[in-house]
Amino acid sequence: MVKTGFSRTSSRRRRRWRDFSEPSPEAVSLAEGIDAVLRDLGANEEQMRLVHLWECWPYVLGDDLASVALPLGHRHSTLLIGCEDTMLLQEIRFQQDEILDRVNAFMAGPFFTDMKVSLLLGKSALQGQAARPSDNRKTATAPVVPEATGRYLGDMDPASPVARCYALFAAARRP
Repeated sequence: MVKTGFSRTSSRRRRRWRDFSEPSPEAVSLAEGIDAVLRDLGANEEQMRLVHLWECWPYVLGDDLASVALPLGHRHSTLLIGCEDTMLLQEIRFQQDEILDRVNAFMAGPFFTDMKVSLLLGKSALQGQAARPSDNRKTATAPVVPEATGRYLGDMDPASPVARCYALFAAARRP
């Protein structure tokens, strides 16, 4: 006879009650787990510091500046930053020395020597913030083409250029 399910009297399975008030010795934080996985995949110390920089970007630059100067990555010793419009691009370029000082201080050494600022144009930032369109920009939408039924042709003068144009439009749109 095969037993299915869970039975309190079953000797094969006994329900163990664990005290979850204290973490188990094998429990690790999510950040430690991600670091361990990255190390196992071959990430070196430099790459680990860069990942930590992208995660702490608002802390490094401050919330106001980090919300407009989004990290896009790096190329050799050049920090790549993206912004949403040209006015912000110019402002970030004026603050280039301050940004490089803050980032290099966080990296505990002269990691970046130059900075390149470009428009996002749909690119996504490395800190998890997706590139979002600016509030003052209008998004392009497809024009709404009116349905051509030809119901107004009876009210129009057939000699009128507008009536002739509307008749051609209605004829072309009919199935």
